[in-house]
Amino acid sequence: MKKIIGFGIFAFIFAFNFLAPAFADSIEWLHSYDEALKAASANNKPIMAFFYTSWCGWCRKLDAVTFKDGGVVEASKEFVPVRIDGEKDRKISYGYGVGAYPAILFLDPSGRTIWREYGFREAPKLAGSMQGVLSAFKRNTRVQPYLEDAFAKVARGEMDKAVAVISDAIMKYPDDSRLYSARGAIYLNKGDTDTALQDFDRAISINPNDDNAYVMRGVIYYKKRDLDKALEDCSKAISINRWAYEAYNGRGMIYLERGEADLAIKNFNTVVLINPNYASAYLSRGIAYISKGVLDKAASDFSMAIIIDPGLLNAYSNRAYVYFMMKDYDKSWDDVFELERRGRKVSGEFMEELIKASGGDRRDEGYGKYSKLLSAQPNME
Repeated sequence: MKKIIGFGIFAFIFAFNFLAPAFADSIEWLHSYDEALKAASANNKPIMAFFYTSWCGWCRKLDAVTFKDGGVVEASKEFVPVRIDGEKDRKISYGYGVGAYPAILFLDPSGRTIWREYGFREAPKLAGSMQGVLSAFKRNTRVQPYLEDAFAKVARGEMDKAVAVISDAIMKYPDDSRLYSARGAIYLNKGDTDTALQDFDRAISINPNDDNAYVMRGVIYYKKRDLDKALEDCSKAISINRWAYEAYNGRGMIYLERGEADLAIKNFNTVVLINPNYASAYLSRGIAYISKGVLDKAASDFSMAIIIDPGLLNAYSNRAYVYFMMKDYDKSWDDVFELERRGRKVSGEFMEELIKASGGDRRDEGYGKYSKLLSAQPNME
């Protein structure tokens, strides 16, 4: 799924006073997502993606009113506008977590989300959002090469070199909050939480609307077991950007840690509504359901997490436990076999209980079932 970039565009959105030109034209829509990506890349323009359905009344009103406004039409010339049918192009809509219509997503040329608007918008409001997105996009282009270079180095495990790249960029653009957020994320990945915390603090001081920085700082406070500060930061991120699903996920984890399962589930529900492909939310919600004794829903959530991310081994281990509690020992053994096939050791205590309850040790059966795979892939962790 594409990660939402914290551009900090609220000041532009609310401060901008758009003066609509006296003339009107029509928005020149594309009707192919792939063509929009190509056009945006070729012309270095952001994408304005309109997600609609044939039965959506507010979508028709946007077409009839807002998209006919001269100011909106003029602003659209700085974008690559594309119409996406949410029912016919479900893979795209699901990929962006669009579950309600109408939705207008502003994307960079690589397809990453810059900003979202849901529901009907009057022309002045939408035009202001468009101008804010455009201003943020133009600011982003100057540091994007540094960010891409740094994250490429992170992917290769070259953490120190990645830090050096971002530090050089900070020397040139010391007031760009995204650079401090990026460097903080790298330090966090290195395990240097104290230095990371300093960078996120700096990012927030530069841009108090950097929702991503609040989320990442909340992660640090969570790791430090300062749950009150972690909760405060996640809630602040949500107040800035109500579509920040990672903030809802973080807040759900905090409530889960506190033993407040109902509040945790409520937040995880919001995560999967915004981004149906976020496997971690299903895993965490399943754990919350276990704490409430709702085992069928827990099993369903672990299964969904596995469908989305087959390598999420904690989903298999938790599902094995749930099936054991439901006395569905065959399915529990299947998950045990899968974990061992992938190189994950199952706890001895659980194995003893499963062997006792199911009437025998079936590991030989599992080894026979997967012997060819085990010999071909001895470690699939």
